[in-house]
This record gives sequence, structure tokens and C-alpha cells, in this order.
Amino acid sequence: MNYRLKQGSPDIMLWVCTRACVARLVWPAVLNLFIAVIFLCLAAFASASTVSEEYQIKAAFIPKFVRFVAWPNAKNGNRPFVFKVLGENPFGNALEPVNRQKFQGRIGVVKYVDQWERKADDVQVMFISRSMRSHLREILCSRRGVPVLTISDIGGFAGAGGMIELIERDGSIHFIINLDAVRESGLDMNFQLLQLADSVIGK
Repeated sequence: MNYRLKQGSPDIMLWVCTRACVARLVWPAVLNLFIAVIFLCLAAFASASTVSEEYQIKAAFIPKFVRFVAWPNAKNGNRPFVFKVLGENPFGNALEPVNRQKFQGRIGVVKYVDQWERKADDVQVMFISRSMRSHLREILCSRRGVPVLTISDIGGFAGAGGMIELIERDGSIHFIINLDAVRESGLDMNFQLLQLADSVIGK
């Protein structure tokens, strides 16, 4: 059985008032929630864009460094040329083009490792993210004398024994080289890269 409300009846007046009250209470809350979500998304997007811009530039630096460095017995076409990002990945997908390039005659591969583990692995370039700051000394000690190009943007990285420290100054990316660490590892670095560095530790 279908029931209809007669126009002008108390029932329809009550129904209309109820709908109006509900709309008056609900819609402002929904609108406020919608606005809050938009602002949160915009804030997250702005933050991500800022980080992405910084690390896209740093990601462009890393494969370019390889062009100026020689690894002992590097031309082994049977094995990939491995770039490892140790710790939290700040690059997003910015390093992915490395997977389609050749380095020292070998196919590039990017690996992301969240946690530090003291074990030997076949890596040619290691970027140590800021999340690994507390393990930095242990990581660098484990790589001493091993032909792995170590790169980081941790403050004081080069002074602590890292090879290339990326620094941000005046809105641009610069770098410091620890030549002693490079030579100790058995790597050979082209003098042109040394000339581009802000400063060089060692002779």
C-alpha cells in the first residue's frame, strides 16, 4: 500500500522541516570535511613536489658521477652494474631511468634496501640516505677498501670517510669529494670531476 502526504497537512510540514534541518546540519559538515581533505592533499602535494624537485636533481647527479670513475675489472658484461639506495628512498622513481642505461659496459640496475645489514654484496654505487645517519660509521667501515662509490647528502659525510657528499646551497646542488677514500677503495676518479667539486679532501 502506498501512502502519500497531502499538501498542507501536518505530516508533510513535519517532513519538510525535518529535511531542512537535516540539510542545514549535514551539508556544512560535509562541506567542511571536503575542504579539509582538499587542503591536506594540496599540502601533501606541495611537500612532495619540494622533495621531488630536490631529489630529482640529486638523482640526475648520481649516474653522471659514474662517467668520471673507473672500477677495477668493471667491464664484466655478465653482471649488472648495481646502484643501491640504502635506507628510506627519497628519490621516488627518479632513479628508474638508470635501469635502461649502460655503465662501464654493463646494464644498470637500481636496488632499494630499507635496512642496513652487514654483508658483502655486488654493488658498484651506494647512496646512503639520511635515515641511515646512526649507522653511518659502521656502513663506511664495512666498505673501506672495497670498490664501491659511496654517495650521500648526510652532513659531514665526506669528512667521515664517504666519497661524495651532496650539499644544497643557494638553491643548487654542489658536492665535496674525499679523494683519499676514493683511492683507498681502489677506484680511479677523473680529474675533471675533481675540478667540478666545491672542495676535495686529500691530495
